[in-house]
Amino acid sequence: MLGAGYLSFYSFLESVNYQGFFDFDESSPDEFDSANPYKDPVSMLDTREHTVREKWIDIEKAKIIREKLYWCYCIEGVNHLQKYYHLVH
Repeated sequence: MLGAGYLSFYSFLESVNYQGFFDFDESSPDEFDSANPYKDPVSMLDTREHTVREKWIDIEKAKIIREKLYWCYCIEGVNHLQKYYHLVH
């Protein structure tokens, strides 16, 4: 079981605004040609990096939601899906 220190750190992470910490270009490269991907190798690698980054973000979001649902289950018991419907859907 996780300790109380973890809960305070977790609540701290939820309260932090991450907008100013990292400067990633969130858009995919515009010059990539999917019909001929090897025409511009730099653009191909940028597109691949962007796709992988987006997939990792989705995976980490799912992990966070899964962890929140675990805590909801610990607190609410079998009614956790009804009580925390906004996390499930």
